[in-house]
Amino acid sequence: MEHWTDKIASLHPCGEALRWLRTQPDAATAWATCQRGDWMLWIAGKLSGEVGFASRLKLVGAAADCAATALPLYESNHPGDSRVRDCIDACRGHAAGTVTIDELRSDAAAFAADAAAYAAAAFAADADAAREASLAVSADIVRRHYQTHP
Repeated sequence: MEHWTDKIASLHPCGEALRWLRTQPDAATAWATCQRGDWMLWIAGKLSGEVGFASRLKLVGAAADCAATALPLYESNHPGDSRVRDCIDACRGHAAGTVTIDELRSDAAAFAADAAAYAAAAFAADADAAREASLAVSADIVRRHYQTHP
C-alpha cells in the first residue's frame, strides 16, 4: 500500500524531513504543523515549476520574506554590510516583476564573488596566523634543542 509521502520521497527530500513526514497522517496536517520553513520552501520550490517561470515568483517573494526575518540579527553582527539586504531586495524585486532573472543571477553572482573574496581573505589571515604560530613553535624547538645540546 502506498503511503502519501511516497510521491514526496521521489523528489529526494533530506532524510530528516522524510522521516518526520512519515509520522504525519496527511499532507494538510504536515503543512499545518511543520516548524521548518526551509522544508516548506523546498517542497513549494519543487512544485512551483522551473526557474524563471512566472509560477515561481511567489516562491521567490516568500523566500525573501523568510530570509528577511534574520536580517536584523545579521545586520547587528555585520553593521555596514548591505549585501544580504540588497540580495533580499533584489529577490523581492524579482517577485514583483521589477528585476529580471538575469539581473537576479548577476546580483547573486556578485554576492557569491564577494563572499568568496571574503572567505579567501579570512583564509589568508588564518594561514598567516598559522604560519606565524608554526614559526614561533619551530623557533622554540630550536632554542630548546640548543639549550640541551650546546
